[in-house]
Formats: sequence, C-alpha cells, structure tokens
Amino acid sequence: MIYLDSVTKLEIVLTAAKTTNDMDCSVNYYDVGYTRTEETNLLKGFMKRTASNGTTDAIICAVPEVGRIRNVKTIFINNRDTAAKTVIVKTDNGTSEFIVAKRSLNADQTMVYEDGFGWSVI
Repeated sequence: MIYLDSVTKLEIVLTAAKTTNDMDCSVNYYDVGYTRTEETNLLKGFMKRTASNGTTDAIICAVPEVGRIRNVKTIFINNRDTAAKTVIVKTDNGTSEFIVAKRSLNADQTMVYEDGFGWSVI
C-alpha cells in the first residue's frame, strides 16, 4: 500500500539520462478525508499523467490537501526510450526520500504497481 499525507509526494527518477524519449507515467489514486467534515467526500478518484525527467526528480503524484490521505491504487511506468533504463520510484516529504521501488526496464517494458499485489514488470 502506498499512502501519501499532506507533506509526502511520489517521485520518479532515472539513474541515467534518456537516450531518446522520456518514460510515460500514469498514477491512479483516490483521496479519503479523515475529518468529520470530509465524510461526504470519501473515495474521490483521480488520475495523474506525467513523464520522467532523466536524472532529475519528477513528481508523479503530488501531496493531497491537508486533512486527506492519498491512496495510490495503480502506477504504470512505460519505457518509451530506445535503451534500457533503471527507474527509481520514491517518496519525498521535503526532508527525507525513501525508495519505494527500483527496477530496470528494457525498451517498451512497463513497470506496474497494483495496490494489494505489489510491483511487476510486463
């Protein structure tokens, strides 16, 4: 399970610069309110699409509003590059970064995260 609070975002970074193309990233998530006033706003679903930025961190899922927890359901990262690259997915709370997953992807491979199942490469 990947949960983000009001200070923690999800990022992607590559261990080497792209050869030709950035990687496509898609994150599906929903926010859950944890205050009494948010009870009617439970399970709002969203999707965020972005691309990697080589060896610079790119935000693939931003922090939720204060008073909410962001539940990441699925992540898809597709290597559209012409060469294999190593992908790092990490959380960043502004003070510390923690690696969530690190995988090597050949050209046209996709790294997938599914809540309840974990990570795979297809």
